[in-house]
Amino acid sequence: MENIIISFKVITSALLISGIPAKITGMFLLWAIPITLQIVL
Repeated sequence: MENIIISFKVITSALLISGIPAKITGMFLLWAIPITLQIVL
């Protein structure tokens, strides 16, 4: 589980560094987290 959290922190940081607005980042995380959890669980 920790690896997933770290990877999402890295992805979020990369998106923010890229200058993508926070709303898109938030939408991406809301979409990606459930899918990732389904794959892992």
